[in-house]
Amino acid sequence: PTGATGLLQAGTAAGQTPYWNGSNWIINSNIYNNGGNVGIGDSTPPLTKLSVVGNMQVGFAAGTPTVANSLVVSGNIGIGLTTPLDKLDVNGSAAIGSLPANALPQSNELYVSGNVGIGTTTPLNKLDVNGSAAIGSLPANALPQSNELYVSGNVGIGTTNPGAPLTVTGSTTNALTSLTQNNTWNGTDYALSVTGYSNLGGLRINIADGQNAMYGGSNTMGFSVNDNYPITFGNYSTYPQSVVIRNGSIGIGGTNLAADGTFTNAKMVVLNSGNVGIGTTTPLNKLDVN
Repeated sequence: PTGATGLLQAGTAAGQTPYWNGSNWIINSNIYNNGGNVGIGDSTPPLTKLSVVGNMQVGFAAGTPTVANSLVVSGNIGIGLTTPLDKLDVNGSAAIGSLPANALPQSNELYVSGNVGIGTTTPLNKLDVNGSAAIGSLPANALPQSNELYVSGNVGIGTTNPGAPLTVTGSTTNALTSLTQNNTWNGTDYALSVTGYSNLGGLRINIADGQNAMYGGSNTMGFSVNDNYPITFGNYSTYPQSVVIRNGSIGIGGTNLAADGTFTNAKMVVLNSGNVGIGTTTPLNKLDVN
């Protein structure tokens, strides 16, 4: 028909919906329906409430998407909520890629089948991050170094219950940790630098069976610059086989060493004064033998 009067002609496909362009009815439109579902650009009977073949824009007044079958949204998208505060807010679990056979067991869980890239479009691993990352309570400012990892809390390797900022647990016969410095020493930094404060000490290594260890406990070897914790080989408090270095003095076979460098029951001493005593802990000469 011409104008607003007359009978509508038949469309060219089942479910094709005519529309009025202001002066005539357009029969061969790209809008289809099957009585309940609507299809735009979809000439087959639409199987969902809305089926779109082609690009879509929401909130944009102008501009055309450059990628086929794209959805462009100006504003925030909410899934499972009506008040999204970000570009995409999801209230509930989400799955991306090859979907799991069953619903995700945890609420607000994200399942990704494939690799995830943050800052990269070609991730080679399950998670590739090009740039710095922060986990936990976020720092007040951006991380100062590129490709830096900030963790607020404890990190566990081989354990789900780390009790220190870094806890490494393993059951291997090989070394749990290996540090290798492949660069030329700059005279300042080291492959491993450990700093302790107050009475916490700096470095402590314990063997599980208690028979061999570094610093503390029976049969120990300790290293420290604290006056109360001298360098010892063996337990200087209870074992006469110990070797103790403190304040520049050395004692062999002693059971104790005072902060002033004097020993108790040592078999041999080298005092910080330069005097050596064998069988005496208070040599008055360069060499005193009792």
